Amino acid sequence: MSEKTRSFQQVLRRWRLLVGKYKLSWNQFEAINLSELNEYVKRGSISPPAYAVAMEPTNPPLMPWELYLESNLRMFATRRIVATQSVEINDPTSRDVAVRAAFESVLLADFIDLYSHSVFGKRFPGRKLAQMTWRSVPFMALGILIGQIDRAKIQCEAQAKALNSDLFINYGEFPILELLLRISAHFFGIKIDRNFVHIPMEDCTALLLKNWRSPADVFHPLLISLCDLHMERSFQQSRDYPIDFDDGIWILFPVEVLAILEMRRLIGLPSLAIEHPLIEKFYSLNIPIKSENIDPLIQDVYLRMRSKGFDEQSILLKHL
Repeated sequence: MSEKTRSFQQVLRRWRLLVGKYKLSWNQFEAINLSELNEYVKRGSISPPAYAVAMEPTNPPLMPWELYLESNLRMFATRRIVATQSVEINDPTSRDVAVRAAFESVLLADFIDLYSHSVFGKRFPGRKLAQMTWRSVPFMALGILIGQIDRAKIQCEAQAKALNSDLFINYGEFPILELLLRISAHFFGIKIDRNFVHIPMEDCTALLLKNWRSPADVFHPLLISLCDLHMERSFQQSRDYPIDFDDGIWILFPVEVLAILEMRRLIGLPSLAIEHPLIEKFYSLNIPIKSENIDPLIQDVYLRMRSKGFDEQSILLKHL
């Protein structure tokens, strides 16, 4: 057994332990999550939790879709991606629908987040909100994998603006996620002004950013190193060691590797076969994943948001 295979087996064991530890909690959260999303569809709002503190009126006022919906959309997406890595989804059609649902729900959540950030200074003069999450970046990459290139570009533009405007929390702590955002921005022709922050021991991220469009013999070893880094940064080594994939979502789904390969394919660059245990299971997938169906619940949430003043184009024009 090779060293890479042994490392992957260790990752797989830890993943199974993680699933076993949190499965009951995940199922309970999903039940609450589905209930609250359905409540939003019916009422156009979500009831605040018992511990919620009443909010003072703001100008401009809070939109109905700003309250409690964003976190529910992210939870919905998280649960879909966790399911794609387990036995819960074992047929391609259901898997593809789940992946599309995850992308669409986080795209909506990012629009809500972008709007809230952009009006924060008007609501609270002299203050700045900087709480955009790096956890959205892999979901943007899903858009590339499912062939939703135009919508993924919109999401990438929003994330690049957040990075340029210093709106991300924990900047510099997630080299893989930052690499993925920067390569995606390069692919889409979007400018990022800030310098790339990476941990010195993880120079493969800086080298990949420089060489992701290089010939296959240069690119291939760097992508193998990224696979190794993905496994290393899937479980926390210590409290002082922040990691990119600590929430169980992407541990067995190397979205950044697949997305980089797909971006190379889309611009006509060849790639050699990647022999690494982390992505062997994904060779059976048809990339780009094609799903024309949007989860009915997310579609209903979107339509209800529209009825409550949500407008993607307006947010894009005013805040991008």
